[in-house]
Amino acid sequence: MGTELRKTEETTSRRMLTNTEVKLLLEGLQGKNRVIVLISLFTGMKLKDILSLRWDDIDLRNALMTYSASETGRKVVIPLTDLLVDVLSRYKREYITGTSLFHAGEITRDVQVKYRNHFKRLFKELGIMNFGFHQLRHSSAVLITNVSSKYHDSVSRKPNVMSLLNQSTEEDVVMVCNK
Repeated sequence: MGTELRKTEETTSRRMLTNTEVKLLLEGLQGKNRVIVLISLFTGMKLKDILSLRWDDIDLRNALMTYSASETGRKVVIPLTDLLVDVLSRYKREYITGTSLFHAGEITRDVQVKYRNHFKRLFKELGIMNFGFHQLRHSSAVLITNVSSKYHDSVSRKPNVMSLLNQSTEEDVVMVCNK
């Protein structure tokens, strides 16, 4: 019995989204939830780092996000896809009045747990079982790998992943997430 539990936990912790599940997320999420999930899918950022984002960290004109990684404190600059720039621009116009994108105040362990539980429930309501926020990072890695291979068959060429992601539409994301 203990072995089965460990195997289930191990499988769940490495689980990635299927094409159908990506489509459920893209169609079923709105507002803040949608933006948080898309940032995670396209960047692989941790929940704490996403929740800590401020509008000063986002340069929509130059399509860049700059933040300090919570674990290392080092400055990270991430190019934003056209899709993320569009989603963030709309989000800013429609929902935001303050300086924080998602959570004003300190991102404590309790805050992170609250958001993790929120997303686990939300994913379950959308029909995505045994899936938590952290697994979006695994799906992000698969998305980037599959987008790269979609546009470049040759292993000898090293594609610019961000330019490839910029060529991707939401439909492409669904198709290549679980190639």
